[in-house]
Amino acid sequence: MKSDRITVRGGHSNWTYRLDQPPQGSVAVRLTVGTRTWCANAPARTSGNPPSTAANDTVDRFNGQPRTPPPASCPP
Repeated sequence: MKSDRITVRGGHSNWTYRLDQPPQGSVAVRLTVGTRTWCANAPARTSGNPPSTAANDTVDRFNGQPRTPPPASCPP
């Protein structure tokens, strides 16, 4: 954690969230530490010309759009 930034990386056998389906579109995260809760909901990152999410949203791979603002409220 850094000021205004939380980076989440995961994978392999210790990561229980599977990217075994075709494009996710977006990935949402809810993190609770003690009494504090943070939420994020990032769409897939766009890249290339013409811009596309195809390279960043595939089976076994999801890269979120950087600097995505937080949602207005955390989902339950």
